[in-house]
Amino acid sequence: MGNTYGDAWMDLLYDINTEVRITNPSEEIMKVHKIKPTRYLVLPGTDKKFPEEVFVGVNGISYDPKTLIKHGSPYPKYESVNLEDCEAGQIYPVTLVSRIIHIDPELEREGIPRVDSFNRLTFQPGELERRLSSAKKEFVAKLEISGLTPEEGKVYYRLVGFNPSF
Repeated sequence: MGNTYGDAWMDLLYDINTEVRITNPSEEIMKVHKIKPTRYLVLPGTDKKFPEEVFVGVNGISYDPKTLIKHGSPYPKYESVNLEDCEAGQIYPVTLVSRIIHIDPELEREGIPRVDSFNRLTFQPGELERRLSSAKKEFVAKLEISGLTPEEGKVYYRLVGFNPSF
């Protein structure tokens, strides 16, 4: 374990609904070019392809299928909606993701050596709160620039830890 480095980061998350559309190539095109109908996402009520036409010029935002928690089990199982199983017009929930704190660049910037999988960052009083608040406001602003109308109170956080030795 002496040279195994763990990693951790924090993401901002925001859930939105998109709508499934399916391309409709003609029989001839499908036969000659071997092109099949494909599913893609748009913002509901628009023809804006998601994410290509929504996040034009906006860096640092990605998306994942919304993870739904299956209820009724003492150990919740997570299942995502598979886009290939969706019908045209169906709502497809997604989670927008923006990484805001990443331990590797933070340690490097602070000049803290990587010793092993045990590394820590310490923030001055109020510093983490300010950074989280600023990142949240910036994230909401990016979403607004992209034509979405986010509610800041519905933005939430995810803390991810990764240790390759396990």
